[in-house]
Amino acid sequence: MTTFGNRLNQSSTEISVAILLVERTIITIRENGRVNIPKGNVWMSEMELVVLFGVIAQVFQIVIRVIYKSETLTPMTTQQCTVITFTSWKIFYNHEIIIVLVF
Repeated sequence: MTTFGNRLNQSSTEISVAILLVERTIITIRENGRVNIPKGNVWMSEMELVVLFGVIAQVFQIVIRVIYKSETLTPMTTQQCTVITFTSWKIFYNHEIIIVLVF
């Protein structure tokens, strides 16, 4: 069970992570089919991954839940949350989850 103090510490960690994500890169596929995988800090939002894989958001969310439920990967190591406003946030996924999604 998570206490309020733990949630507060987790939120402050997420806010500091938001500053780190400014320097992120994304994987792209060009019209000719060429895949560009940049060097560096690959973090992609849910919407970027939905567009990359050509699926709807609900399918993407189901697959992510299945991966986490199977304990292949954990959210602690593969996703980061950026607080946009006090009541909204954006989740970013790293290259590990992208590789699992591809295969």
